[in-house]
Amino acid sequence: MGFIKRNYLLVTFWIAVASMLAWRLLPSLLGIQVFSGYDMLDRFAPWSALETAGDTHTGNPFITDLLDSQGPALIEIRERLAAGDWPLQTNLVQGGTTLLATPSLGFFIPPRLAWLVLPLAIAPAWVKLIELLFMVGFTFLFARRIGFNRFAASISGFVAAFSGFALAWNGWPQSSVIAMAPMLFWAVERFVQLRRWRDLVPVSLASFFLLIGGFPAVAGHTFVFAGLYALIRYLFQNGDERPLNAWQRIGDLARLALGVVVGALLSMFQLLPFVELTIGGASLDYRNNWSALQDGPNTWLTTILPRSVVTGAAFQDQAAYVGSVALVLIALGLLGAIRGGLPRGTALLFVGVSLFVVAFISFQSVFNWGEYVRNLPLLANNPPGRLRAQLAVPAAMLAGLGVQWVMAAAPRGEWRGPGWLKPGFSWTSAVTSVIAVLALGALLMRYVPFARARGIAEVESDLQMALIPMVVTVGIIVLAVFVKQLRNAGLALIGVAVVVQSVLVTAFYWPTSDPDEVYPENETMAYLADHVQHDQLATAGLVLRPNVPNIYGVRLVNGHAFATQAWQEALQKADPFTFSMGGTYSIFRPDRSAIFENLTLDAMGVRYVAASADEYLGAAGVPVPLPGQQVAIVADGPELTQLLDASGLRSEFEGNWAGVNGVTVPMELNGEVTVEARALDASGNAIAENLVQFASPGTNIQLPVALAIPEDARVAKFEVAITPEVVDGVLARVSVPTSEGQITAQAVLNTPETEAYPVVYAGENVIVWERETALNRIRMSPSATGAGQLSANQANIEVYEDTGDVIRVRAKTQEPAYLTVVQALGKHYRATVDGVPVDIHPADDGAYVIPLPAGEHEISIEFAPRSVRFGVIMSAVGVVALITFAASGPIVDWHRRRTNTQAS
Repeated sequence: MGFIKRNYLLVTFWIAVASMLAWRLLPSLLGIQVFSGYDMLDRFAPWSALETAGDTHTGNPFITDLLDSQGPALIEIRERLAAGDWPLQTNLVQGGTTLLATPSLGFFIPPRLAWLVLPLAIAPAWVKLIELLFMVGFTFLFARRIGFNRFAASISGFVAAFSGFALAWNGWPQSSVIAMAPMLFWAVERFVQLRRWRDLVPVSLASFFLLIGGFPAVAGHTFVFAGLYALIRYLFQNGDERPLNAWQRIGDLARLALGVVVGALLSMFQLLPFVELTIGGASLDYRNNWSALQDGPNTWLTTILPRSVVTGAAFQDQAAYVGSVALVLIALGLLGAIRGGLPRGTALLFVGVSLFVVAFISFQSVFNWGEYVRNLPLLANNPPGRLRAQLAVPAAMLAGLGVQWVMAAAPRGEWRGPGWLKPGFSWTSAVTSVIAVLALGALLMRYVPFARARGIAEVESDLQMALIPMVVTVGIIVLAVFVKQLRNAGLALIGVAVVVQSVLVTAFYWPTSDPDEVYPENETMAYLADHVQHDQLATAGLVLRPNVPNIYGVRLVNGHAFATQAWQEALQKADPFTFSMGGTYSIFRPDRSAIFENLTLDAMGVRYVAASADEYLGAAGVPVPLPGQQVAIVADGPELTQLLDASGLRSEFEGNWAGVNGVTVPMELNGEVTVEARALDASGNAIAENLVQFASPGTNIQLPVALAIPEDARVAKFEVAITPEVVDGVLARVSVPTSEGQITAQAVLNTPETEAYPVVYAGENVIVWERETALNRIRMSPSATGAGQLSANQANIEVYEDTGDVIRVRAKTQEPAYLTVVQALGKHYRATVDGVPVDIHPADDGAYVIPLPAGEHEISIEFAPRSVRFGVIMSAVGVVALITFAASGPIVDWHRRRTNTQAS
C-alpha cells in the first residue's frame, strides 16, 4: 500500500492503460479473436460465398495489403523455414519476388519475429504488443534520460506509441520501424551523457533494427532527425554537463556515426540485396514525382478526429492522431520548453522538425519552396505523408514536458528563462489551456459542418471523444488554480483522459476478426492447387484477392509485388491495363476478352484463369456475360413479367444440349438475389451445379451462372431457382420474365472461338476456365526465344523442385533444344547442366532459356545473387564490431585494475 500511495499517479495511469489493452488486445493475445481484419476477405470470391462470410468490417478498410501481400509472404516464410529451407525468394507471384533476401517484410525486426514462433491466429496481436513495449519503453527511458519523472515519462511513452502513424500502419512493417525510433534517440542521449564505447552497442542495435524493418523512408528520416539531435546536443551543451572541447565533441559525433555504420553492417545480409534486387532490379517508375503530392490542410484535423477526415486516400496515409488532451499538454510543454525544460536547442529542433513535416506535406506550393527540397535523398519519390512518422517523438517529449510543467517539476532541477511564465496549476497554465481549446474549437467549427454535409458518420463520435476529455482536462487545470485539493486527483484524471481518448482510434485502426476467417479452406482453392501445379493462374478483377492463392500453393502470373521490368512489360503486352491499380499490383480486365485468345499468356504458361461470378462490367450492377452462344431453353409462348415474393421461383427445362458453359437468367433486380442452377444427365444424375449471389441497384440484367460440365457430357435437364434475399430487413425486388410459368432462361453453349477455353470449375461465386492453348511454364522449346513447345515424342521433362530459390529438372530431348522457364530469373540466378555451369539467356514474354544438347540431362537453376554472399560477410564484420563495442567495458576495467595493481 505504501508504494501505491507514493506512486498513485503512476498506478492510476497504468491501470487505465492495462484496462484499455485488456479490452482492445487481450482477446487477440489469447486467440479468442484475431488481431487483423481477415473479414475483409468476405468482400471477394470465393470467401464471399463461404459460411464464414457475413461479418461487417467496421475498421480501416484500407488494410488489404496485409491480407494479400504481407500474409501470404509471411506464411510461406514460416512454412519453408519449418521445412529446413532458407527462403530468399518466392516464385508464386508475378514472376518472383523476394522474401528473406531483402528487408521488405521486416521479418527480423524484433516485434515481427513473433510470426516465426507463434500460431498464425495470435501472431499479429503479439507483434503489436511487442511494438508497444518497444515504443513505450524506450520513449520512457529517453524521457527519463532528459530528466522527466516516471509519470511524465509514462505519458510520453503512451503518446508516442498511440500516435497516428504507429496506430494507422498497424500490421505493416512501418509500425514496427517507427517503434524502433525512440530506441535510437534514447541510445544517442545515453551515449552523449556517458561517452563510453560500450554505449555504442544500443546505437548499433537501434540502427540495425531500423534498417532491417523494411521501410527505408521512415528509417532514413529517423536517422536524419536523430543525427540532428546529436549534433545539437554537442553544439549546445547544458551548463550542468561536463564541458567538452571541440575535438572531444567531434570525436564523440564520429563515434556515434561509427555506431550507426556498425548497425548498417549488421543489416547488410538483407540491405545489400535490397539495393541490388529491389532498387536496381524492380520497376519503380510508378513512384516518380510522388514527393510532390500534397495533402490538404484539413487532413491535420486527424490529430483529434482520427476517422472523420477523408479525402479519398487510405486513412493511414493521412493519419496524424495525437489526441486533443495530448495537444493541450503539448501547448503547456511549449511553456516548459521556453523555461528551459529540455536540453538546450532540442526544443527548437522538435518544433522545427514538426513545422517542416507539416509544411512539406501540405504547403509545398507556398512560394513554391518544395521544389528546392523534394528531390533530395530520402524525400525524392516518397509520399510526403510518410514524414508524419517523425511527429511521434516531438509530440511525446512535449506532452511529457507539459505534465512536468503542470506538476511544477523542472526536468533539469530548476526552471530557467522568463519567470512570469509560472509552472504548476497557475494562471499561465490555465490561460494557455483555454487558448488551446479555443483554437481547436475554432478549427472544428470550420470543419465539422463540412464533414456533416458529406455524411461522414464517424464525425459525431469523434467530436465527442475529442471535446469531452479535453474540456474536462482544461476544466481541471482552471479549477485547480483555485482549489488546491483538486490538483493531485486532477493530475491522475489528466493521465486517464489521455488513455481514454485512444479507445475510438484503436477500435478503427486495430481491427479484429474471428479465428475461422483466417484464410479458410474452400473448394475453389483446393481445385486450383490440384490443377495449376507448375503452371500459372491469371485473375480477372479482384477475384481470389491476389496474392492470397499463394497460401494454398497456387502460382499467379499477376499479383501484388515488386515486378521486374521484363515481367511488367510482358504483362502489359498481354493486357495494357494490367497495372491500372498501381505499380506493384497487377490484375487483368474483368471483361475476360483479354484472357482467352492471348498469345502472350499462352507463352507465359497461364493454364487457368479465374473470374468472379458477380463481377461488374462498365456501369455498376451489370454482370459480365459468359463467353459463348446463348440458346433459349424454354418453350415459346407469351412472355409475362412476374414479381417474386420471398419464396422465389423454380423452373425445370428438359432437352438435349452439348458443349454447355452455363445458363443466363434475365431479370430486373433491385437488391440481392441468389440464383441456383443444376445440370442433370438423362439418368437424373447431377453433372454440375452452381450458386451465384448478385446485387444490383435496380437494373435489367442477364445474370450468368457458369457450370463446369465435362466436354463430352450431354445435359438432359436444367433446374434453375431464383430467390430474392433480405438485406437490412428489406426484401430485394426481383421481376422475372416468364413463359408459360417458366423462367425465360438461356443456355450458353461453346462456339468454335470458345471451345478451347472450357469452364472447368464453377462455384463459390468463382468461375475458372482452362486455357487449352497455353504452353507449359517449364518446357522444352525449339527456339532461343522460348516460343513453342516440343511434343512429348520429341522431348519430355520432369520438374522435381520448383521454388523461388531452386528449380531442378530432368530433361530428355531427341534433338538440341532450349529449356524454357517462365520466371523472373535474370542475372541473379546461376544454372548447371549435368553439374557444369551454363549461361541463362533472356527470351520473350518473361521467359529465360538454357540451351541443351540432345540426350538426358539434370538441370539446376539456383537463386544466388552476389549481394547475398557479400552481405553476409559484411554482417559478420558488423557482429565482430558489435562484440568489440560490448567487450570494451570489461577490457577497460581489466586494464584499469591491472594498472592499479602494478602501481601499488
